[in-house]
Amino acid sequence: MAAALGGAARRVFVMALWLHVVTTELNLSEALEHLPAVAARRELPVRRLLGTLERLPVTLYSPVRYAAAMPRALRLMAERDRDDAHLVALAFTLSVPIWSNDPDLAGLPVTSYPTAVILRIVGA
Repeated sequence: MAAALGGAARRVFVMALWLHVVTTELNLSEALEHLPAVAARRELPVRRLLGTLERLPVTLYSPVRYAAAMPRALRLMAERDRDDAHLVALAFTLSVPIWSNDPDLAGLPVTSYPTAVILRIVGA
């Protein structure tokens, strides 16, 4: 969602065309659910944000692809935001770090990077 709004997150996509970004269908669905309220708060057209979001080069994964890692992810996220368990399970399955500014993901046995760190990594 942050990349659709512009700013630092969008710069990652512009500066690092080589970066392969993945997410879950659930995370995209959640972003789409909140899009109208975010657009209204920022006084931006929903259609423009939706179009930008749809054009981002992100590979989506269905729950079946990371189902084996869900029990572990749910245990780790039990005292945190359980919706994030899907992203954690995907990261375990693909052996990739998570790009997120969400403090609920700190201290997990999977690396997570906030946007500011990703920008430094890609040299932006």
